[in-house]
Amino acid sequence: MPKFLTSRGDYGLLLTIFLADYSGSDPKPISEIASFFNLPQAFLEQIALDLRRAHLVSAKRGKDGGYFLTREPNRISVIEVLEAAEGPLQIVTCQGGKCVSSPKCMTHDFWLVLQKHIHKTLREITLADLVKQSPHKLLPLSVKNERKNS
Repeated sequence: MPKFLTSRGDYGLLLTIFLADYSGSDPKPISEIASFFNLPQAFLEQIALDLRRAHLVSAKRGKDGGYFLTREPNRISVIEVLEAAEGPLQIVTCQGGKCVSSPKCMTHDFWLVLQKHIHKTLREITLADLVKQSPHKLLPLSVKNERKNS
């Protein structure tokens, strides 16, 4: 089965959710986060650097140093984190460049619309939502729409 995200996006999201859960407390060292999730520390450090470049996290040096979020968790969207770690998200590879089937591609518009819906959903979900595990916000499909399609 093809993957929508790579480990970079997944681990970046885990890192920022961990920091969101401890928002307001002392900065957290990468070693602690890597140990908590059983992730490779060196890879997590690379991802943290990407998140720093995107101004989503910052770091404090020294004995009590570590990483912390630059904004409140309810002001950082999932799409920001994923795109900082992964780059622009694309459902299919042709969205980033030339489509090999163009102009005859019959699925181009479908993928484009689906990508817009996914992007919009991930923009609405924040780190605070993931910490709270608010399922109604994580999957904003109404029960009415599910009944119509059944």
